[in-house]
Amino acid sequence: WEMEKDVYHFLQRSFNSPPVVHHLIPLIDRCRSLSEIASTRRLYINLHDDHTTDIIALDSEARLTLANSVDTPSAPDAAYFALNTWRLLGYDAKADQMVITGNSRHKSELTELLRQYIAHVDIAMPPADVLKLGVAAAKAPLELTLTAIEAEKLT
Repeated sequence: WEMEKDVYHFLQRSFNSPPVVHHLIPLIDRCRSLSEIASTRRLYINLHDDHTTDIIALDSEARLTLANSVDTPSAPDAAYFALNTWRLLGYDAKADQMVITGNSRHKSELTELLRQYIAHVDIAMPPADVLKLGVAAAKAPLELTLTAIEAEKLT
């Protein structure tokens, strides 16, 4: 992945050795922690208000199979990418699980669309530590919230 040099230099001079990681890394870590107790394959769909959808696939042992971000201006677009990924990875519509996370006005519509094809479609709750960060944190993109929670643990 690539990062703008100006942004990288700003971070380096503004903070003391900040960790710079791809935006999917905190999401992948969160999905792994949620999947460790499951014995099924899981496909995580993380929705953003800017019409971006992150798709993270984990096998039955919580190992990463796929991580991607796609542009999805509508719930049917997000459903297309989610279902196509599901099919390409050979997930089972009756046994495996799809988990919806993030903030988007399309979350309810997407969930209803996916439930027409997949038996186990669930909505993940944000981590409880979000409450410690304040009301605004609940509206922030999940990966930023997760990064803030990790930073709080280090202080």
